[in-house]
Amino acid sequence: MKPKRIEECGCCEIGISPTPEKIQNRPGLSAISYRIGTYPSFKQAMIEAIGKSPELAAWTARVSDDYGI
Repeated sequence: MKPKRIEECGCCEIGISPTPEKIQNRPGLSAISYRIGTYPSFKQAMIEAIGKSPELAAWTARVSDDYGI
């Protein structure tokens, strides 16, 4: 199997929020999927949203040991 190149994985695309994740429940499943994200995906979405807010544009903290994060 050929490994994916970084450009193909989609992880570096700008403007695509990691949440909400699309839920696909095909017919006939014994259980349904209901999670639209995980802790890391929601955290990443919030960190990415910081720069989009004019009020927070000057705030440059992005590491997890910062109390604001």
